[in-house]
Amino acid sequence: GFAQATNINITGIGRYLADDWIYQFFQGRWVYKNWFAQAYLNTSMSGDTRNMRTGGIVTDHSKFFHFQFQNNLDFNFLDTKLIWGGDYQRTMPKTFGTILPDGKPGRNPISFDEDGIDNDGDGEIDEWDELIVTNEFGLYAQTQSKLNEQFQLILSGRIDLHSGQQKDGGFKFLEDPLSGKTMEYYPQISPKVGLLYKPNEKQTFRLTAARAFNTPSSQGLYLDVLAAQYSVFPVVARGNADGYNYKRDASGELMMFDVRAGSTSEFRWANMPEGSALYIPAVLGRPGQFVNGEDYTKIEPVRSEEIWTYEFGYAGFIGQKMRASFDLYYSSYSDFVSDLTWVTPVVIDTSDGFYAVENPDPAILGFIPTSEHSGIRDGGDGIPGYYYIEYGSSDWNSLIPAGWWSQPVEQRNGTKLETAYGDTLGAWWTDDITDFDNPVNLMLTNINYGRVNLWGMDASLYAFITPKITADVNFSLLGKNRFWNFLTRSYDPVNAPKYKVNAKLAYNSDKGFHGNTGFRYIPEFEWAAGVHYGIIDEYLVFDTMVGYRFAEKYDLLLNINNINDNVHREIIGGPKLGRHITLKLNARF
Repeated sequence: GFAQATNINITGIGRYLADDWIYQFFQGRWVYKNWFAQAYLNTSMSGDTRNMRTGGIVTDHSKFFHFQFQNNLDFNFLDTKLIWGGDYQRTMPKTFGTILPDGKPGRNPISFDEDGIDNDGDGEIDEWDELIVTNEFGLYAQTQSKLNEQFQLILSGRIDLHSGQQKDGGFKFLEDPLSGKTMEYYPQISPKVGLLYKPNEKQTFRLTAARAFNTPSSQGLYLDVLAAQYSVFPVVARGNADGYNYKRDASGELMMFDVRAGSTSEFRWANMPEGSALYIPAVLGRPGQFVNGEDYTKIEPVRSEEIWTYEFGYAGFIGQKMRASFDLYYSSYSDFVSDLTWVTPVVIDTSDGFYAVENPDPAILGFIPTSEHSGIRDGGDGIPGYYYIEYGSSDWNSLIPAGWWSQPVEQRNGTKLETAYGDTLGAWWTDDITDFDNPVNLMLTNINYGRVNLWGMDASLYAFITPKITADVNFSLLGKNRFWNFLTRSYDPVNAPKYKVNAKLAYNSDKGFHGNTGFRYIPEFEWAAGVHYGIIDEYLVFDTMVGYRFAEKYDLLLNINNINDNVHREIIGGPKLGRHITLKLNARF
């Protein structure tokens, strides 16, 4: 298949214009008796896609391959049915450094597998494994057994190996089919047990318990994209495969990247001065807020979310013409992963208060970058930032090279000589090196909220009013609408309404006219995802469809969404929506 699209996509780092993005897919299926297998390949060519805020061009030639096989067997014991199988999938990003760190972006982007450089240090150049390839292997099985006329037992499980989830001493298996190398995996084992109770043919009750894993995507692990600018400093959205650290001195005090003009530690590590505070600025639509320095010690890498879910469900007929369903669930997440979160606060001067009439904007003294992206390299002494050396001391003679002060100022690595009345008193010294070609970054990344528990319910009624007229109503409730963010000591929203309701009345006919009309109601709720933040106002919209079926193969369909023209927004960062009318012709062959 082939598809070419030009549209606006909303992502965690802003809106992108997908300009002539081409998708292709290839699929093959095989069925023989009780065996089934399929394989498919998806490819992308990003065209002239670009970030609408920064103008950054996206070059994406990624591929995705999936293979699956399945077999089913029947056993006389408890009338058991067994379904088992396996799958393999291979994610092959190739983004030329415009999304992932796999190349050099620019006007003529170059991918690491074609740049003539040994990027992974194995002695060979331009190999496929210089890109960020992910391999996943899985085996699964499910049995359904009839215990008696009313009870059925369902047992299932799967084991998954993900090349991004490693463990020393773990399960040793193939790392990549092309290289033949092996690695030690952290195996993800997902069992499930279910009990069905059918008192009669029209009623079914269900109890289930299951464990599942939600593994971070390639972007969640390796994303590296410019999201915005704050003053002259880049704000970069990054994945979180290895975690991040913050610089602290020997006393355990948090250190900042100093941006005070003329400071003895300008563009180097420095201690936060008295009268300063940490602040997440009000940029990218998010409100500003003060944060606490003791919380900025380390950001753990994102891990697979381990999810235990317990469900009670019912489905059946109430009377002769009404079908009902009800599902109540409780889920416990071991490591719930956030959306992109600002993790590099600003150090501001609050010695005269946060706000002054003469200077309403408090002075920015520095930033709290992660150690990995501070733009500062330690020269070898292991001491971050500047420290004072008295003239003639042992440190003066052992640490400062001969002839150092006769060099031009720009070659002295920011060190400063202190004199008075022609006498040398000492020097502010550091061997840290600031890399101005790879400057300090402000950063957005994903963090682990830790253990999070959620519960909710879904219910529906479906009524057969006449043989051709039906009505249905659906209701969903979410028991939690926010999570605690340990970095900001505040709550982040779950990005979903507390409840939602929709209903529809339909006229169904095999020929001639058919149609339906209904409504959707969503109450007000908060939204925060990456650079998008705000409140989605409540909305009630009515939709209708009128169709005409002729010659058994053709349908002419008129859809009118939002008949009442309730102009509203359904996602922060997206457009406001009003009435939308489409006319469509369907043909079946």
